[in-house]
Parts: sequence; structure tokens; C-alpha cells
Amino acid sequence: AEVPVHRRPRVTIVSSGDELVLLDRFDAVRDGDRIVSSSSYALPALLRQAGAEVTRWPLVPDRLTALRDALREALAAGCDL
Repeated sequence: AEVPVHRRPRVTIVSSGDELVLLDRFDAVRDGDRIVSSSSYALPALLRQAGAEVTRWPLVPDRLTALRDALREALAAGCDL
């Protein structure tokens, strides 16, 4: 018999916001200047648990053109979502 199979979905996490930093810049959070991009850590973990291949894009500033460019690059790199 045949078994239908599909490859794992490729998901790219694109977080945006001028106020966001990753954990390696926690000093800025402690100083009250920025907040941690928690979705950059939580979403990949949840998606991997659900079976996805996950890529985390660098943080994107709060500019429409920057977000549009990041999404275009992610799609060009082969992500599904």
C-alpha cells in the first residue's frame, strides 16, 4: 500500500520592532531601553516541537520597506511560511 508523506514545513520567524533585542543584549533590557524579543525564542521552540524546520531571521527595524525586504528574502530562501 502507499503512504502519503510530506516534507516538514519550512518556517521563518521574522520579528520586527526597534525596541527589540536578543538575549545577548540583555544589558539594554536591564537599563530599560529595550525589551527581549521573546517570540524569537518561543515560536521556534513551539514550531520545532510541531515538526517544522525553523529559521530565525535577524531582527527587523520598524520600517515597512525593511519588513517587506525581509519577507521577500525569506520566501526567496525557500520558506513556506
